[in-house]
Amino acid sequence: MRVLARRWWLQKFLGCDPWELKRLRTTAPPLPKDCAPVGPTVRITMITFALLPHAEAVARTAGLPLVTREVMEGLLPELRAYAFCISGVDAFDQLARARDLIAAVPAGTKTWDQAKTAIAAELEGALGEGAERRAELLLRTHTFRGYAASRYRTLMAQREVFPLWQYSTHGDGNVRPSHAALNGKIFPAGHPIWQRIFPPWDWGCRCLVVPITQEDLDPDEQERLKAARDAEETLLPGQRYSSNVYTEAEATAMHAAGRLYLPNGQTVSLMPSQTWGDSPWSVPGTVQHTWAMIRERYAKDPEVLAAFEAWARATVIEGNLTVADWLSGSAVKIKKAVKKAKKAAKKDTFPVRKLGGSTKDSA
Repeated sequence: MRVLARRWWLQKFLGCDPWELKRLRTTAPPLPKDCAPVGPTVRITMITFALLPHAEAVARTAGLPLVTREVMEGLLPELRAYAFCISGVDAFDQLARARDLIAAVPAGTKTWDQAKTAIAAELEGALGEGAERRAELLLRTHTFRGYAASRYRTLMAQREVFPLWQYSTHGDGNVRPSHAALNGKIFPAGHPIWQRIFPPWDWGCRCLVVPITQEDLDPDEQERLKAARDAEETLLPGQRYSSNVYTEAEATAMHAAGRLYLPNGQTVSLMPSQTWGDSPWSVPGTVQHTWAMIRERYAKDPEVLAAFEAWARATVIEGNLTVADWLSGSAVKIKKAVKKAKKAAKKDTFPVRKLGGSTKDSA
């Protein structure tokens, strides 16, 4: 299969929200007027990559409710990706400072290394030598999730132009076997299978999704896709001859089974690792779950829903708000009102001159 390298790099770096391409001025001396170049000429341009400020990623990260480990374990699995918790840290003021430092990265007010150092210093008292590693994990998890939510919505809006999405890993020794098996695989854009595997779909996942067109496929793969759609073809895993492109029917079967079918007949699980911090049912592109979404999902399991609703009303998170307040959206409204009141109070406060002092605040 021949996905163009140029398109891949442009989509990976230019099309992916966290990255900004910067051109730097070249310093090559100009050619003399009487010296005409012979053959093709090459203009060398320096390229660097930097994190791009992103309002949606900031809003998602800064809006995460602060919860303790105990509360996190009580949340429904699909809600865990939308709350902020640090195992071993229960003080809300520490959690808030760490969360705000993470949000400063997509805001563009801190670099990755600056935020990592500050978070590690914040957590050192509670976590000791593990503070720096935890800071890296927290940054990677929450910034990538923030960018991914916006990225998913962008790709969904571009499906008419890019009807296929390709899964791409970093290709180093830190890639999980299940993620490595997906590398290079192509599925229909927006297909439900992406609800399982849209990065980051596991703890610390660094994978990417690259949108492509049918013209990027080899001619034989284009013909196979066309024939499959015309005949509504469904092949068994052992009958597949294409190692990368999956039809609509194949993707549907794999989504239902939770497994990736390989050309050699083997299958690979598409379920994330079973840790308390995973979020296998989180919805890509969703900034926050609501009661309506939860009730729709658990309509067929009323006992679980009733038990969770009772627990949510009784469980307090930050600022004496409950889990139920968070899901109803009232927590966000209260936070905004408090912030607005503080800002107004600050404007109405004038510096008071003390005897023998200046008119500047002494605070």
